[in-house]
Amino acid sequence: MNLSGGNVIKIMFQNEKILDIGVAIK
Repeated sequence: MNLSGGNVIKIMFQNEKILDIGVAIK
């Protein structure tokens, strides 16, 4: 598994999206 800077940013962006969805559901 290649953990490049781009992948880290992608993971962070996905986590942010998931948090936004969680807040929207509340």
